[in-house]
Amino acid sequence: MGRSSPTPPTIIMPEEVTPQAFQTLIPQRSFKDLAAAMNRTEKAYNRAVGERYKAVGTAADLGARFAGDRMQEAASYASSLPKGTADERFQETPREFDVRSNNRGSFDTRPGQRSGSGKPRKGTGAGPTTKRKDPAREAATSRYKDLKKVYKDKVKKAKKDTGSGGKMKITKKPSWAEVKDKTYKPKSFEV
Repeated sequence: MGRSSPTPPTIIMPEEVTPQAFQTLIPQRSFKDLAAAMNRTEKAYNRAVGERYKAVGTAADLGARFAGDRMQEAASYASSLPKGTADERFQETPREFDVRSNNRGSFDTRPGQRSGSGKPRKGTGAGPTTKRKDPAREAATSRYKDLKKVYKDKVKKAKKDTGSGGKMKITKKPSWAEVKDKTYKPKSFEV
């Protein structure tokens, strides 16, 4: 059971060949076609952007609309706050006649009472109110005034905006499309 060692691989070297250089020529017409395609694409893009501006407005229009919404929110909040001074004391329920509590968890009336004789207990009902600061109303009013100024500025800016900000510059005749074919012809040189 003897093993024989494998034969080493034979390496064959190809004959030496002189190197060759190749150059691909792209005709000027291909560059001009590319420039024309770019031109069409840019015009189509600008047309789409113009239609978007017509549908939803420019960025400045959207900013003004958003500022208007924020101003309306601030105005709604400010108007929802209570006006004047609120009487925060205990308010007794008005009754047609005087009601006295008893120890049975109910109430008694005195015989012979007539309607309209009920009087509020001391320390309840309407009384003098004091004028106090209302920080929530002051903050809401201040916020509304600030947002109103921002809204006016945004509307002014939107009126000046022509809607040309998002459009592409149209490629007319790029210099790379004007290079003549003879520029790219191979020149003889030795390697």
